[in-house]
Amino acid sequence: MNSERWEPYSLYGTDRRRDPARLILKCLSHQEIQRAMRRLDDDIEDDGDNANALAIRGLLYQLQDDYDRAAADFCRVIKLESGNSQAHCLRAGVRAQAGNYDLAVKDYDIAINLNPENPETYNNRGVCLAKQGYPDIATLDFDEAIDRDSGFARPHYNRGWASSEQGDKQEALMHLSRAINIDPDMTLAYQARGGVYLYLGDFDQAVRDFDTADTLEPPNNLSRCSRGFVMLRQKEYDSAFRDFESVLSLDPDNARALLGRGIALVSQGRNAAALEDFQRYLSLDPAKCEVYDVEGFANAAIRRYYMAVADYTKIFDLDPANVDILYARGLGYLSWRRFDQAIADFNAILGLDPEDCDALHLRGWALVVQGKRQQAFRDFNRIIELAPEDSASYFRRGRAHRRLREYRQALEDFGRAIDLDAAHLESLHSRAEVHFKLGQFDKAAQDYDRVTCLQPGLETAYYRKGLALACLDQYEAAVQAYDRAIELNPYYTCAYHKRGMALMALGDHDRALSDFAQNPFFESGEFFNYMEKDVAEHDGGQGSPNCEATATFEEPQSQLDIGQPSTGGAEYPRDAIEQED
Repeated sequence: MNSERWEPYSLYGTDRRRDPARLILKCLSHQEIQRAMRRLDDDIEDDGDNANALAIRGLLYQLQDDYDRAAADFCRVIKLESGNSQAHCLRAGVRAQAGNYDLAVKDYDIAINLNPENPETYNNRGVCLAKQGYPDIATLDFDEAIDRDSGFARPHYNRGWASSEQGDKQEALMHLSRAINIDPDMTLAYQARGGVYLYLGDFDQAVRDFDTADTLEPPNNLSRCSRGFVMLRQKEYDSAFRDFESVLSLDPDNARALLGRGIALVSQGRNAAALEDFQRYLSLDPAKCEVYDVEGFANAAIRRYYMAVADYTKIFDLDPANVDILYARGLGYLSWRRFDQAIADFNAILGLDPEDCDALHLRGWALVVQGKRQQAFRDFNRIIELAPEDSASYFRRGRAHRRLREYRQALEDFGRAIDLDAAHLESLHSRAEVHFKLGQFDKAAQDYDRVTCLQPGLETAYYRKGLALACLDQYEAAVQAYDRAIELNPYYTCAYHKRGMALMALGDHDRALSDFAQNPFFESGEFFNYMEKDVAEHDGGQGSPNCEATATFEEPQSQLDIGQPSTGGAEYPRDAIEQED
């Protein structure tokens, strides 16, 4: 790693830990890739609508850094399957690798709309937003990724980066340490944490982290250069000089190393040699100025709230009497976690109409998130006074109780809402979530049953019902629930994984392994068919030379334990800021 900067981290597209097919592709030789490409070309020529073949060829192009052709293949897949969230993720990854972050973000926006449960998509969109210069907005995406899978190291690393960029070094340390606990081999996390320790003046911890990074990935110029600056701070000039020398022996134009070596030389009294390093440093321009195209406005429904706020502000500047725009901007601020600005907008609305229940609700929610419980519940109680027979009134207050982990009060309010309207989907779903949090899995499953009766096409309700049933050790019923979720959404990766876990508990290992290896682009072993044909033709039928990679593809990768609830992704219209925990 010779990068000069600490930057957000993403394996564009998907994580090979979660997509073993990508690992297999990386294990192929150039000749194997070329043979597979020829076979794929033939298959696509015979059937131009073969989405699987197009996707696989796109991945192979991507491995060869042929981003234009890869993007073209993924575009064709999207044209054939517009609702395929993974195809949008793949195209986004290629666009990001080519530096087209704005276009990549648009693809990730679509992918999230299609599948709001995928943590990698939020992480990767956050990376693109960060590279466009929006660390505060990227933070929201990293948090979403962590909410959906707390055992995913990369969003913790990226969250640490964002916290550091915003000046919160202690929070950065916390997230970086979590990333290291999850993935002790994450070199970048040690580099980044060492940099934070250096900033905070904890030199011993900084050196330990830089040493670990250099051991994990030698020679590590970034870590050695950073360690050299620690040595300078500790006045160990000979050690600093050796670190900078080792960096410059591999990278003679490394500006930081030239600067550091020059300082070390001055400290050693070798001013003439130091002057040469400083002159060389000044002849270089290591700062790469990036221009971000932020033209246009994003749709708040796809969670690009900062753009929505800018849009509403421009409109409001032209028409200050437009209360609807004021309301929309307040909602945008709320979703963006700019609570004071949101409250100011809702105050303005309530100044015109003190009985506006929507403005009371949103102001109350902003106050809850800020921890101002007493003020918040004045608003929620006022809503109930104004509309005591409206189930939504109790639902709104129940959600505030749930946010504050006041689960008994939340159950009471959701129950009142359901008593007023037995078909109040949001309350049923929310009560089920609270039952789950309290370990009342039988009651949670009953509520999810009622949700699926009211909305049979809601795949996440079946998925969460399966989680509850699995917690009750009712694995056969859980498998049936996951079956229905997958039937409704064939790209529901979490459901495949959980069904595989339930099947493992039932002793059906073959079906479980099939679920763990499930990937929409590699269904029924199609990927392996291409490879096995080549092996039969070129290896005399002696078996695949990539058997180790094949074993990796089939090995179940457990990210969440059976029964752990998925806290991200709403099943009913809900603003992003109102996510639980």
